[in-house]
Amino acid sequence: MDGNYRNIKIIASGSSGNGFWCAKYIMEKYLGVDVTVINPYTFAYYPVLCEDDFVFVVSQSGYSKNALDALDLLKKLDRKTIALTGDLKSDIKDHAEVVIDYVDEEKEGYVTKGVTTLALFLIKLTFAILEKQGKMVDTAWLDAYCESYASMQKENFVREEAFLEKFKKNFLSMENMYAAGCGPFATFSKAQCIYH
Repeated sequence: MDGNYRNIKIIASGSSGNGFWCAKYIMEKYLGVDVTVINPYTFAYYPVLCEDDFVFVVSQSGYSKNALDALDLLKKLDRKTIALTGDLKSDIKDHAEVVIDYVDEEKEGYVTKGVTTLALFLIKLTFAILEKQGKMVDTAWLDAYCESYASMQKENFVREEAFLEKFKKNFLSMENMYAAGCGPFATFSKAQCIYH
């Protein structure tokens, strides 16, 4: 991220948008810039960018038409086209000058580790930017968190599978589902709800 940027704009939606929300506040706190997410469809029809905006597009699958359209529009606006994806062989490679892989192969679909991996990628990107700027930041807490996160995830999967098995009949017979949350969790809840 070269240049004097005052804002970071991430064009993303769905699980990629959720990953952004998980990292937003850490990025803003340490970088001292505004970090916002723009839905690709919204950006395609209402492209508002300033000269001092650092902008990139996220599509985990690399095939999202809206994300590809956003990259094409950035090119027309004479902006550098940067994309984050989980598939370097996808269509996104033909629409961006710089393509970065942030997650390895998903085994459970695009809304599992892609969200947490994107959040972690953006947090690590934040500290890489600071390091390039010559600013020293203690990241020991992040390393410790990453280590504990892996073991917590394994434990959580075991508990979740047992919970789902126990209440499978209840879940499958539901007619409505409501989820409540605040901040990033509200965004995540709304995106992941399924209504029958």
